[in-house]
Amino acid sequence: MPQVTLFSSAMLPEGVSVSSVEIDGRPHTSSRREAERAAVRLLIADAFGPNARLEHDADGSPRIEGIPAPPFISISHSIDRAWLAVSRDMPVGIDAETPRAQLIRVAHRFLTPAEAALSPGIDLLLAYWTAKEAVYKVARTRGLDPRQIEVDLTAARATLDDGRTYTLNFLERGLTLAMPSITT
Repeated sequence: MPQVTLFSSAMLPEGVSVSSVEIDGRPHTSSRREAERAAVRLLIADAFGPNARLEHDADGSPRIEGIPAPPFISISHSIDRAWLAVSRDMPVGIDAETPRAQLIRVAHRFLTPAEAALSPGIDLLLAYWTAKEAVYKVARTRGLDPRQIEVDLTAARATLDDGRTYTLNFLERGLTLAMPSITT
């Protein structure tokens, strides 16, 4: 049985936990989807106990049922791992991705003109992609185009066209956590 790993990093905001588990399945097979679901069920049970159930809101956002005071969660998976981000205080979004050539081919679909002007290589494309996917999950805005999300990699911040801002935590290559920015 795969072992759940709690991600430990100084990059995690207070009150946020991230765990992962290996996906026990072969890529691109019919059983792949079931292997991903099994990995997520294992993460949920490990984090919240046997009574916790994963449900989804009308917009597709995941939520936990069957426990008192359910937290905010976000789920992602890469080719070999499933990830669960949990926050008691505020919404959270996580995205995991493996570097692949397809990011170069579709960059025009997710980069803003300013981002594209930087001619990013695969590592920067990976950072932009995971940041935008994590923000998309936490923003919960139907129809949000990734080109409406301006990512500032230096400031580790993303801003939507409507002015909402999100703090980005680049946990490792291909793994980004996003949360609403707190303004004081």
